[in-house]
Amino acid sequence: MALSISVRETTVVVLGGRLDTSTSPEAEAALAPILAASPKHVVFDLAALEFISSAGLRVLLGARKALGDAGSDCVVVNMQPQIARVLEVIKSLPGMKIFATAREADEYFAALQRRVIEGD
Repeated sequence: MALSISVRETTVVVLGGRLDTSTSPEAEAALAPILAASPKHVVFDLAALEFISSAGLRVLLGARKALGDAGSDCVVVNMQPQIARVLEVIKSLPGMKIFATAREADEYFAALQRRVIEGD
């Protein structure tokens, strides 16, 4: 059997704690080099995110816009119920795919790449 090694072009951003007025500048600063690199796929893992304010929503929306402008995919996984409810109520992430787990996101990216390879 031949050895196959694959390197994903996916960047995972793990957000934890509170994303609010006091922490959003830190989040924006941490995201700046990631967004500047224009990765093909970015996964925001929100499993440890306990709270999000309007300032935090602005961070996610800004990241989504920057990534979309660069032709990158942007997904959210592992949301806590309270975060999912906020996003559901305000419908703040149009155009951003949301998955229950990182595995679901990986399956999505794999299917997406298969479709490109197969010419769909």
